[in-house]
Amino acid sequence: MIAAPISKRYKVLMTEKGNLFFLNPTKMSRSHGSKAQKDLVFDITYLVGDEDSVSFTATVIADSALKIDSIVIMLPNKREMKVEAEAIYCEPLKRNYAMRTRFYVNWEEWKSMYKDKQPYTLNFGHGLLFSFKQKDWNEESRTIQEIMKVIELNP
Repeated sequence: MIAAPISKRYKVLMTEKGNLFFLNPTKMSRSHGSKAQKDLVFDITYLVGDEDSVSFTATVIADSALKIDSIVIMLPNKREMKVEAEAIYCEPLKRNYAMRTRFYVNWEEWKSMYKDKQPYTLNFGHGLLFSFKQKDWNEESRTIQEIMKVIELNP
């Protein structure tokens, strides 16, 4: 499989505060035993100079309406990062519910999430677990690391 150029994976918008990098939505698979009804879809944004904060916006599909107020990012080295989450909306979706949420990690934490050979897992609580399949992770981590290099070179 030939990888798409990284330029197709993100957009840069110039703002008064600096460059805003928007990474196109990506899909993360439900982990084995997850109670999620569908895979996770999320996007990432980074505003250069914005306290080095990286924003993840995700849509979780479950069979009931749930309050998601924190997320645990489980890294392969057994390290966990717990971050607060803000609810954007919760609405019915056919027989399920779609919960849109946003959470933030700092720049260094974001870099650490993509440096391992094994994928990280996102735990939204309520048995909602997501992780990349290994073959998808190999491409995703390589691409994100390349985008990080572009961001670092364009303040």
